[in-house]
Amino acid sequence: MCSRNSSAPPTKTFPARGWAGLAIVKELSRMLEGELKFQSTKWHGSVFEVTFPLVIEPKPAADAASA
Repeated sequence: MCSRNSSAPPTKTFPARGWAGLAIVKELSRMLEGELKFQSTKWHGSVFEVTFPLVIEPKPAADAASA
């Protein structure tokens, strides 16, 4: 039976996967005036954060004549 110490880093590297999805998110956040942030730590993974501006427009006041 083969086992590996889970605290040891992997001995092989694999091509990154998901970069196409990240490129899509980056483009969408740019188009919607959002922001994409990430933090990556070797052997621990990455964290991505996407924020978008929220604009809430007030409702127009009801016309007194129509009430």
